[in-house]
Amino acid sequence: MALPLPAVREETALERRKVLVTAPFPPRLDGRHGGSRSLAQLLIRLAERHDVGLAVLRSPDEPGLDDELRALCELVEEVEIPAVGRSPAARLVNRMRLRTALVRGVPTWAAERSASGFGERLEQLVRRWRPDVVQFEYRIMGQFLSAVPKSTPRLLVDLDPVSSDAEVASLLAPLEARAWRALGRSVVQEVDALVVLTEQDRATIAGLDPDAPVVRIPLGYDIPEQALDPLGTSEREIIYVGSFIHPPNVDAAMRLVHDLLPRVRARVPDATVRLVGSYASARVDAASGDGVMVLHDVPDILPYLDAAAVFAAPIRRGGGMRVKVLEALAYGKAIVASPLAVEGLEVEEGTHVLVGRTDDQFAERLAELLLDPSRRRELAVAARAWAEEHLDLEPVVRAYEDLYDSLTAGRTAGRVPAAALRS
Repeated sequence: MALPLPAVREETALERRKVLVTAPFPPRLDGRHGGSRSLAQLLIRLAERHDVGLAVLRSPDEPGLDDELRALCELVEEVEIPAVGRSPAARLVNRMRLRTALVRGVPTWAAERSASGFGERLEQLVRRWRPDVVQFEYRIMGQFLSAVPKSTPRLLVDLDPVSSDAEVASLLAPLEARAWRALGRSVVQEVDALVVLTEQDRATIAGLDPDAPVVRIPLGYDIPEQALDPLGTSEREIIYVGSFIHPPNVDAAMRLVHDLLPRVRARVPDATVRLVGSYASARVDAASGDGVMVLHDVPDILPYLDAAAVFAAPIRRGGGMRVKVLEALAYGKAIVASPLAVEGLEVEEGTHVLVGRTDDQFAERLAELLLDPSRRRELAVAARAWAEEHLDLEPVVRAYEDLYDSLTAGRTAGRVPAAALRS
């Protein structure tokens, strides 16, 4: 059941809501991955107009909540995920724990991003603070839905309904996919509303449950005051940015290095690739050398993005929208992307981005931009102009506010009726 957003409210006094948000990581404006950065931007905007509480999981090696966001929140609860020992024995025990959880139907990422007692802490927060709505970020947080009573409106933002946690070639991929779908079916039966980013995501949810209460709210992004160098100081360098804990990012990086770069070098022999990301990956590290540079957990990706001539997004798996692409548009870089990488963005092919549908076409587009600085500049300037017009966060915040209004108005014991969310 596709639920349209409510009609845009008239400019009247805004009712201040108490919104409790729970996430599998601490949001930060300088987060190690795009999900952390985009969530921090959204929550800062919400916290300026509503009372926002946060309950998040944090691994021992992760920095805590962004200081600016912490100061705006009414309450913050950070629960540390137990550290995994470095010894071979400790790692073996952890691996067996994750495999056991997977056999029982729990996706590996959900088992990794969990901590004993988190559900109880969340339940206590709800009882004490009495939020108007509880917002779960990412499907894996659906494992804690039972901590919130059905009398409190519950929504889940499913930022990537497609991706499980398995490498495509892994023997565990079928188990992961099955567990991912099972968690998805459980979530859609329990929540009052699901937020997705693209129409493709909406169709994925409909495949789990055609009656799922789905609302599409695309991502926005705070536009930086200054664009980066549209040409790049490294005129033969292609950059890819991503969190390598996410299998679709590893797959895209390997595609760029092994399938695309050799084709580019047939026309541009001195072309190089720089992979910049968080969370060490053995497969990505092994790609280093012969014009391929790998950087993990840099304090700031902007110097590398500024220097690169072309931003590549050869993504062929996963769902949702890619924050990395939004950032490249916002900072004014020339982009070559797969169709999937720009899903949900109303960019014009050839004007704002170049699109490569096959390996040969993708490599041809990359080579074209490396060899033509004027075309590179033209594309980068158009990308920045598009971002300034289309990525404003205000409509995104208003869409969430309208959804909160619909969930809290005329609340029933079950799902919010479709009629409650007016077109």
